[in-house]
Amino acid sequence: MSDLFTLADAEPDPPAKPETPEINPAWWKDAPEVGLHQNVPYDEYDKWAAVRHSTLRHFAKTPAHAREQMIHPDKSSKAQALGHATHVAVLEPERFEREFIAAPRISTRSNKGKADWAAFVAANAGRAVLPAEEHESCLLMRKAVWSHPTAAELLRGPGMNEVSGVWKDKDTGLPCKARLDRLTTMGGWSIIVDVKTSKSAMRHLFAKDVYNYQYHQQAAMYLDGCDALAPFPRKYVFIVVENAPYLVATMELEEDAIALGRDEYKKHLSTYAECLSTGRWPGYDDGMSYISLPTWAFKFHGEEG
Repeated sequence: MSDLFTLADAEPDPPAKPETPEINPAWWKDAPEVGLHQNVPYDEYDKWAAVRHSTLRHFAKTPAHAREQMIHPDKSSKAQALGHATHVAVLEPERFEREFIAAPRISTRSNKGKADWAAFVAANAGRAVLPAEEHESCLLMRKAVWSHPTAAELLRGPGMNEVSGVWKDKDTGLPCKARLDRLTTMGGWSIIVDVKTSKSAMRHLFAKDVYNYQYHQQAAMYLDGCDALAPFPRKYVFIVVENAPYLVATMELEEDAIALGRDEYKKHLSTYAECLSTGRWPGYDDGMSYISLPTWAFKFHGEEG
C-alpha cells in the first residue's frame, strides 16, 4: 500500500492559469465629453466606457467578481425591472404612459385567448407589458410620492430628470459616469434626488438598505462627480416609497455616511485602476486561512445548553 505521507512530498506542477481576456465588451462605446447630458436613453448611457458605481460595488467581493460583472452583466431581476418602471412613473409620467401598459387578463389556454393575446402584443409593439398588479403598483407609488409635500417640492419646478453625467476622477484619471434621478435646488442648495423603493421607509430600517446596497457609496460618487463638473455645496436626498401601503419619506444622507462611502468607493476605484494597469484581476487569497463559525452560532449553542 502506498504511503500517503510520502506521496505528499511530491510536488506536481500546478495547472497553468488561464489567460485573462481584456475588458472590452463589443457593445462598449466611447463616453461623450465631460459634462451633464440630457435626453440620453438609458441603453445608450449603459454602453458608455466609463466607471460607474454599479461596477465598483462588486470590488467589495474581489476584482475577479467585478471583472465578470463587466463582461457578463447580470440580467435585470424582477425587482429591478419594477424599480425602473416606478422611476419612470414618478419622474417621467408622460413617458410611462407611452412606454408601459398593463397586461389584460387573458387566458391563453384556449385558441381564442392565444389569438387575443397575440393581437394585444401586436397592437402594443415597443411598449413594456407589466402584470396588471405591477402597473397598478407603479401608479399608486407615483400618486403617493406626488402627494407627499416635501417629495413633490423636490420634484416640482426647475431641475433635470434622468440626467447622465461624465467626469474624470482626479486621483486615477479614469472616466466616470452617473445617472442621476434628478438634479434640482431647494432652499438655496443644489440637491441630488434619488428615488428608492423599499419594503419600509422607516429610518432605522432604510438605513440598513443604504448600507447593504451601498447607497452611501453611490451618493459619495455622485456628489464628487457633480462637484468635478460644477463645484457647489450639495445635498443628497432620498425619496423612499414603500411597495405597500405606499407610504413615503424623504431623508437627507448625513455627512458621516457620505464620508464612509467616499472612502469605500475611492478604494474600489484605486483597485480598478491598478487592475487595468497590471492586467491582473485577482480573486481570493492563494494561501491557507482559518475558518470557524459565526459568533451567533456559539451564542445560540450556549443558550440551548
